[in-house]
Amino acid sequence: MPKCLLIGDSGIIGSYLKNYLFNFDIISVNSKHADLTDPIQIKKLISRLPKIDIVIFLVGLAHRKGKKNDLDEFEKINYKTSVNFFSYLDENGKLPDKIIYASTISVYGEQKNINSYDESSSTRPLSPYARTKLMAEDYILKNYKNFSWILRFAPVY
Repeated sequence: MPKCLLIGDSGIIGSYLKNYLFNFDIISVNSKHADLTDPIQIKKLISRLPKIDIVIFLVGLAHRKGKKNDLDEFEKINYKTSVNFFSYLDENGKLPDKIIYASTISVYGEQKNINSYDESSSTRPLSPYARTKLMAEDYILKNYKNFSWILRFAPVY
C-alpha cells in the first residue's frame, strides 16, 4: 500500500483528506508530534520516516494575514519550514514520488472585481502570509518541479 505523509494536517483540509485517502497508508505529522519550525526536530522526524510515496504539505500560518512587522514569523513558518523539510528529505534520499503543496490564492493579491485566477495571472502578494507562501512555492518549483503540484486554496473556514 502506498505511503502518504500529511504534514500539518490538523485543520479542515487535513481532516477531510484523512477520511478520503483510504487507499494509502497515512502517516500524519503536525505540531503535536514535532516542532516543525525546529530544524533539529525536522531532521529527527525525517530520519525515522520510511520511504514515502506522496507528501501533502499543509503547514502554514494563515489565521491572520499579518502586517509588515510580522514578516519574520510568517517567513519562519511558511517558508523556512518548507525549505528545511524538503531539503532534509532530499539530503536523506527520502524524496517522495509526488509533492502536493498547499498554498493560497492570496499570492495574486486582493484584486477587486476578479472572480477567478489561472496560471497566467500575475502574482502580487501583499501580505506577509502571501509573500512567504509564494517564496515557498518558488523554492519547491525551483528544486522539485517535475514531481510537485501547488494547490492555491481560497480561504477555508
